[in-house]
Amino acid sequence: MSITTNDVNQLNQLVGGQFVSIITSIVGLILTIFIMFFLSPYLALLSLVIFPIFFFFTYLFRKVAMGLFKESRKTIGSVTSSIQENIAGARVVQSYGQENKASTEFDEANTANYNAMLKIRKFMATIFPLISLVTTLLTAGILLAGGFAELGNIYVFGIPVTVGVLTAFISILGQFFRPFMTLMQIQEMIAAALAASDRI
Repeated sequence: MSITTNDVNQLNQLVGGQFVSIITSIVGLILTIFIMFFLSPYLALLSLVIFPIFFFFTYLFRKVAMGLFKESRKTIGSVTSSIQENIAGARVVQSYGQENKASTEFDEANTANYNAMLKIRKFMATIFPLISLVTTLLTAGILLAGGFAELGNIYVFGIPVTVGVLTAFISILGQFFRPFMTLMQIQEMIAAALAASDRI
């Protein structure tokens, strides 16, 4: 019952709509990179520093999140099984006076599930602000690099970094970082779906 009600539904959520979001994010990212290189190859190359950082966070996310989600799926299964057994065997439990024991077992399963979900929420509450901090620092670094290049009248690849180019580049930088945040959010659902697939 737990597999049918929880794990299969988790996989359906991934297949149902997230593939479209993944493709949209990747296409948007590629188009944004083209525009960035058109505006300033120098600043665009600096922006690509996000890729190794993103891959590191992806590796960290999968390594930690997979374990947390597997634990969560297991505890959800225990709660669902406890409910099913108590409903199906209600008369037997009552006839043997085991109501307190059944209630205690359910409370233990529910508490374990609560703790597992709390670990996931704490991890998510840490990883996403950390990614936002990294993108903010990268934006500041690119702004400084572009500012120094403009003040020093430096030509990079034969193209000057003007105030107009720098302003346009910074404005489009948000579009460049957004797909990374979207893909990281989808990673959460992928990790949950992979954890569910192990139980099917």
